[in-house]
Amino acid sequence: MDTDERQGIAAQIAALHETCESAIHYIYNKAVDGELASVKDIAADTAAAYSAILRHVDVIATKQEMQFFSLLGALIQLELNGLSQALQDRRREYQTSGAFRALVNHYCFSEQLFPCLQNCGATVGTIDVEHIFSTPRYILKLAQLPMILSQTQQKPSLLSYCDSILQQAEARFAETRDISSEAVGSFVETIMPEDRHTQILLYSFLLQVTFDPRYFALLTDYIQNGEITVAAKNELYWFLLHKSFAVPKIRQARNSCSMRACYQSLFQEWKRQVVKHRDWLPYMNRKKKSVIILTSQFLGLMHAPTRMAMDHCISLKKLGWDVSIINVASMPHDSLSLYLYKPFVANHIPKLDHVSYIEDEADNIRYKLPFRQCKEILTSRVELESVLDFIYQVNPELVYCVGDSNLLGDLCSQFTTVAVLPCSFEFPVMAGSIPVIFRRLCESDGEILLHDNLEAGDVVEATPTYRVTRQEKKFERSAFDVPESAFAVAIVGNRLDQEIDAPCVEELDRLLQNDPEVFLVFIGSLTKHGELCSRFRTFAARSVCIGYQQELMAVYGMCDAYLNIPRSGGGTSAVEALVAGLPVMTLPAGDVAFAVGEAFQFAGFSEIEQYVRRCIIDREFYKEQQSRAERRAEALLDSKAAMADFIEKLRGKAMLPPKRQ
Repeated sequence: MDTDERQGIAAQIAALHETCESAIHYIYNKAVDGELASVKDIAADTAAAYSAILRHVDVIATKQEMQFFSLLGALIQLELNGLSQALQDRRREYQTSGAFRALVNHYCFSEQLFPCLQNCGATVGTIDVEHIFSTPRYILKLAQLPMILSQTQQKPSLLSYCDSILQQAEARFAETRDISSEAVGSFVETIMPEDRHTQILLYSFLLQVTFDPRYFALLTDYIQNGEITVAAKNELYWFLLHKSFAVPKIRQARNSCSMRACYQSLFQEWKRQVVKHRDWLPYMNRKKKSVIILTSQFLGLMHAPTRMAMDHCISLKKLGWDVSIINVASMPHDSLSLYLYKPFVANHIPKLDHVSYIEDEADNIRYKLPFRQCKEILTSRVELESVLDFIYQVNPELVYCVGDSNLLGDLCSQFTTVAVLPCSFEFPVMAGSIPVIFRRLCESDGEILLHDNLEAGDVVEATPTYRVTRQEKKFERSAFDVPESAFAVAIVGNRLDQEIDAPCVEELDRLLQNDPEVFLVFIGSLTKHGELCSRFRTFAARSVCIGYQQELMAVYGMCDAYLNIPRSGGGTSAVEALVAGLPVMTLPAGDVAFAVGEAFQFAGFSEIEQYVRRCIIDREFYKEQQSRAERRAEALLDSKAAMADFIEKLRGKAMLPPKRQ
């Protein structure tokens, strides 16, 4: 076939392509309305006409390939009337073809597949048709999403259908692994539309299915450079932050400095929302021994960051400070503007919008703390200016954020001293405030200091403090089906389903196989415990999941040790275990490792196994480890001395304004 013939065929295909959008919409609407049968007939009829063109393309070699492109053509050329009898006569032939049945099962391929056919001679020859035919149907079905999402404004209920497609694809992919992660990514990128919101959805799906760092980077680029709203960027930022915190494989894909750049870009956009200028508040003119504590989220005392905020409030009250709390509520919690796969929606308590005081008790003393919860501070410039005015007029000696990535706190750093305390042992994410870390600076912090234009002297090193209510109550093992003779190992967490991944399961299974006396007690949400029990006889015989427990210390009373699986977070539950006299076992990384110290850190699971074995067979050694745990706990619970030292360090920093952002 010469060049002119190819160009002629390409022109015919281009003309047919003009009907693509209306055809796909028609097919999908009919399918949603339960009229798929009529669509099958029309698609079968028009396939014959299109195949007449493709029959002359010499790069298509097999009948299967011919049928595939013919059936794509059926969607492109779909006409709602005027079908000739000649086309109808060919219906049965195409209805019986395997390719036609596959296409009908995925009846609305994205229009983004069709432009590749326009330059017929060149482009068709580069398509790996066999690869497409070998792609599992659950992956092919993803091709529907761009078209469906284009209709969600008219039919919002279609979002749940999109979710079901993505969930099925992820579940089947995880179960069968009949296609590589690279192939999944390649296929989805083939159907990628120009609409940035659909791109973000598909990249969020690919990140959670393939764990490829490339998709993490692509999503961060939308925060820094994408033409989406500030609210949407905030949602995407917290989505990435949460996923990298909760899912170990995504945490490995994360670039720490890229997230810092995202936050600082977001901060600059939010800063432009502030119209009113506020002069720097000289330290000598501030209301001494007055502090405002800012949080990004405020829930109950079972929520570790809320508990940390309240612990700081109580410690400061004991030192004679006036303390008030503002919950910025900046985490996305309702009415999301972005459509993400498995989005992060923060827990939120709307009734706190109308609460003026929060009460708490410590050492038989009741404390009443002024409280304010922001309602729409991310979207309301009026509320933003109002809260900034309130803090400015109170003129506290210090402001500090319990939890980093606090946009309001960093805005306050433009006119007063603001410190940022992370709810973990990582270096805080902030812009212009004073960074606080609950450890010593280490070599790995150097890259962050350079990125944030900080020097070592700008950082406050503080001692972590905890407030633990000791309990005399102790649960009986029989209440939870824990054998009396077992060495019961507690594993605690709010995200166990994500944190107990395949490598972790293998290590736990090996521990159970090598030590018949070990019994695992999972405390928290582990919905896949039943699945683990069906797959591993060790889990079925020697583990139990007892869900969330309000009286965690009473549960610890029936356990012998605490095992920290590889993850972020968990520091509070580990310290409570120390208070209960439980030896803690952790790898030398993460929040728990920093909290419990080197004495309870192990290089790998094999060392943990040896330690468990020695605790079981050598009771004197085990008693010594219990005493060591209690001594470590006492050091961590001396909150008054630690807080006094921390406040004096902040006062020293408050004499000069921080670096402006």
